[in-house]
Amino acid sequence: MTDIEGLIERLEKAEKGSLALEVEVFEAFESLGPFIRIGGVTTSIDVALTLVPKSCPVDIELERKWGATCKIYLKAFREVFGIAKTAPLAICAAALRAREVEREK
Repeated sequence: MTDIEGLIERLEKAEKGSLALEVEVFEAFESLGPFIRIGGVTTSIDVALTLVPKSCPVDIELERKWGATCKIYLKAFREVFGIAKTAPLAICAAALRAREVEREK
């Protein structure tokens, strides 16, 4: 089983997406429930957004100097976030946090 918090930390510290991180993300999502694999999850914004829980609003901010922030707004006025060098990595981190929150319910 993948260590979710460790994976989130690796995503947020990575300089760019990679196949190795992608495999870890797939394993993490499979451990959290039904999941369809789509390649490019750590390198494509469009693909990374498929990880966000359905009907949850998302804000993505890009900053040249440090990278990207992704906020996912969950039900009951709760939000989770990811901060990384690239938008896809930030989205992956935030989506993993969102799935963890949903699983805790």
